[in-house]
Amino acid sequence: MKRKFAIQFVCLLLTALLLVGGLASCSRPGEVPEGYQYATANGAYFRLFVPTQWTVQTQNGVSGATIGNNASVTMEQIAFEPVEGETKEDGTEKSALEQFADAHIAQVSTLSNYNAEKNLAATVSGNTIAARDITYTVTVYDESDEGTAYRVRQVLIKAEGRYYLFTYSAKVDVFDMYLDAVDGMLQMLQFINIPYTGAEEREPGMSDAPDGMVLVSGNDVAFRFYAPADWKIDTDNGNCLVYVSDEDRSNVSVLPYSPSEEGVSVAKYWEMTEAKYQKTFEEFALCGEPEATKLGGKDAMAYTYTYRLGGVAYKSRQVIAVYSAALYSMTYTALPENYDQHIEDVNAMQEALEFRAWGR
Repeated sequence: MKRKFAIQFVCLLLTALLLVGGLASCSRPGEVPEGYQYATANGAYFRLFVPTQWTVQTQNGVSGATIGNNASVTMEQIAFEPVEGETKEDGTEKSALEQFADAHIAQVSTLSNYNAEKNLAATVSGNTIAARDITYTVTVYDESDEGTAYRVRQVLIKAEGRYYLFTYSAKVDVFDMYLDAVDGMLQMLQFINIPYTGAEEREPGMSDAPDGMVLVSGNDVAFRFYAPADWKIDTDNGNCLVYVSDEDRSNVSVLPYSPSEEGVSVAKYWEMTEAKYQKTFEEFALCGEPEATKLGGKDAMAYTYTYRLGGVAYKSRQVIAVYSAALYSMTYTALPENYDQHIEDVNAMQEALEFRAWGR
């Protein structure tokens, strides 16, 4: 149990950005509140929204998101059967929600260095649904360290006859930093008797691609990435990478980067990226000066460079822009002899990319 719990935390703690700004007001069912995005896995009978600065993580079938390399949220439906007629110490009947909370606490209290901090009644989803709100500390281990202390806030919910577990976990020293954002997520929660499919996030026409192109990106990113219809989509990379063919692996990817500090500019991001490339690649070299350009209608900079990896030479062009307090890069990589053959298609992808307001 301890090892499984540790691995879950380690896998979920990825790179993202601090929440910026206040909380949005509630929306009608199925709508995305302004400043938020879906972080809901297909099949869920709820709608979990997280701020756009968080990085959605639903690849493993669990709704959730991460921020920075030290905090995450998840939301899961839990199989639970209450015992009819179970009573509390005072002789009164124990509610199904209280039974659910007691059973869960009995389980997590076996975790390494568990220390309970609070267990109180709460409400979620616009103060309409009863819940239990617990906080505790645990030590999480992986194969390479002696253990890291985490604080965990879990909210146990019974809604529409189903039981849910919302979990916010963070390293002890940053736990308080995201509590306002977590409160917002809990109040934005929607419980709907229709399984989530992702379709409701898009308004009519939003999936219409430019002529000769197809929509590549999914509903869990803040942009629409279109590619020529004859390019292949690499679905193993989250629908954000396309390549020419099995014979020609020239490729284009679009990826977000959410810094751990506010106000990181394109120039600063490239400075960090270039330093990493210098250490990682052989014979890394810039091709001329960076160029001012546009990406998704935003001011951007394009950096062209060559390098060798595993003895093979490559040429790349990376276009970087800032949107909604995060950085986004479109990177084209090809063998030098293939680079010019596809640059027209790459320019078309760059021109077609659009950033979207959440709820569109």
